[in-house]
Amino acid sequence: MSQTTSSFGIFQMPDFVASQKDCRKFYMKVSQLDQIKQAYEAAVYTVQSIHQRINNMKDRHEVMLRAIELLERDVKKIDIRREQDKKQRELEAELILARGMEAQQELVKLQSELDQTQKSKDIIEARIIEATNQIRYFDQQIETLANEKSDLEKDLNGRSGLRELKLHFAKDQKETKLMIYCLSRECEKHHETLKENEQDRIRLKKYIDEFEAINRQSNHSEEQRVNLNEEIQNRKRQSTEWNKTMESLTDDLNINDDNIRKNQSTINCIQNELKQKQNDIDELKKIEKDKTNIYGAWVPECLKAIEQETRFHRKPIGPIGRHIRCIEPRWSYAVEKHLAASMSSFVCTDSHDEHILLELFSKYCRGYRPTVIVKRFSEELPDVSGTLERVQRANLLSVYQVLKIDNITVACILIDHKQIEATILIEDLQEATRIRQSGVLRWDRIYGKVKQVGEALTYDGSNIKLDKAFRIYTNDRQPARYFTSNNTQALSIEELNADIKRLHNQIKQTNSSMNELKTIRQTTKDNLDKIKNMINENNKKIIELNQ
Repeated sequence: MSQTTSSFGIFQMPDFVASQKDCRKFYMKVSQLDQIKQAYEAAVYTVQSIHQRINNMKDRHEVMLRAIELLERDVKKIDIRREQDKKQRELEAELILARGMEAQQELVKLQSELDQTQKSKDIIEARIIEATNQIRYFDQQIETLANEKSDLEKDLNGRSGLRELKLHFAKDQKETKLMIYCLSRECEKHHETLKENEQDRIRLKKYIDEFEAINRQSNHSEEQRVNLNEEIQNRKRQSTEWNKTMESLTDDLNINDDNIRKNQSTINCIQNELKQKQNDIDELKKIEKDKTNIYGAWVPECLKAIEQETRFHRKPIGPIGRHIRCIEPRWSYAVEKHLAASMSSFVCTDSHDEHILLELFSKYCRGYRPTVIVKRFSEELPDVSGTLERVQRANLLSVYQVLKIDNITVACILIDHKQIEATILIEDLQEATRIRQSGVLRWDRIYGKVKQVGEALTYDGSNIKLDKAFRIYTNDRQPARYFTSNNTQALSIEELNADIKRLHNQIKQTNSSMNELKTIRQTTKDNLDKIKNMINENNKKIIELNQ
């Protein structure tokens, strides 16, 4: 390093410069530790909230598991009851079928007995008719014999020799009477048999009538049972449909509750983010106040007077440094050294506003008065894409790329006066020498809207003029004033306010969605209660029908 500085005609820096460099690194590390501590505390808070949410979710999961166990028990009971009902129906059908078959067999048996009795009756009636005919025949013979007897008696009384004939006829008469007596006894037996058969027929007829009545009653009971079973089945199907509807409504209710919890969690996260944004705004306001005080103790009062002044055509802008932030802390010191002369300047749109601003300065300013730049306020940035593209193509970094400027006019002034898009940032002087020797920027080929890179800055604040003379101006190691570690916020107060407004709108939309979900949940819960009542009434009716 000493050889390099001596070759360029620069004397070697003393030891206290190096110690200041170490002090600056130490303070930068302390500020980084503060940022790391804040980030760690935020992460701990986030982890605690996540643990709390996980515990809540575990509790809800256990409650849901217990509810599911109860539901599974009910489902098992319902399945067992269904199987019992199915077996009962099968047994009832088998019993009815067996009874019908038994009655049919008994009826067939009785019918066969009735047929046999009818056949016996027909035979006995035929025998009775035959016996009656024989009795009539015998009566006729008796009458004939009686006539012959009378004739024979007359003959016997009248003439001799006829007594033997009379005895012969008397013997025949006895035999005939004996035969008539036997036939009469046999006829009486047939009459008794016929009476018994008639009684059997009447008894069988009675049995048949009873069986037919039982059969009709069984058919009527079967019809009633079928109707009852159909009603029970219809009610069970209706209960099943209601159970499915209830399960669907329960699922919808659970989904609705999950959505409500998610929305509530989203709202809580947004509210936490709002608190963080508000804290950032408070911190930025404090930083902004400190930044304003950096430019002089009189500046805050002067800015209030500028805001209250009504004669301006357009409100002046300033100090310029209030609208500039360095988003890369590593390069904040070098950038501040480059822009230090312009940081406290004010910008007016015309000479009229400049005179009014100078009047206000004369009232409030004590000592050094800031520079006033007269420039018409711009509405759009100039095109610097060509220069930035050439710088990026050379794998270099420009000052423009590490700055966040929230005012277009301020950006235009820095581009015009400080060439921030054509000023690069490098590590050290050796890199500047390497860039010059390699010709990576190709100075002779820059044309059009592309600016030539004229300066380079090292992170310790040294300035290198990248012209043919290649001059190097080392830094006098003054402490940083404008770009401290607290001034490197990525967002401005206006952007944070816009984020807060957006978050409030998001909370409003989420609350509206939650209200709709709660309304839907209440409607679903009412429908679920109605279905539960209907299922209970239906189950009671089924129990009554089964009894």
